[in-house]
Amino acid sequence: MRNRDAGPDGEMACTTFALPVSKSTQSGHFKVLREAGVIRQRDEGTRRLNRLRRADLDPRFPGLLDLAVPQGRAVIAGWLQQPH
Repeated sequence: MRNRDAGPDGEMACTTFALPVSKSTQSGHFKVLREAGVIRQRDEGTRRLNRLRRADLDPRFPGLLDLAVPQGRAVIAGWLQQPH
């Protein structure tokens, strides 16, 4: 995930996530996150934009996202450094 690709409100297109899985697997993961209430998605032209539902999640799970988001970024950075 590249921070420079995030919109002003933190929205990111599905294609900006550097995940080492197929496109269909990514779609499945986004669906699970959306249905669980972790992310919001909206379509803009040919892109589907994702936004973390931080305002909804922080009160229910205080501190969770403060731990999980940096860890997720570290994992993705590790994937990007691996030779392909």
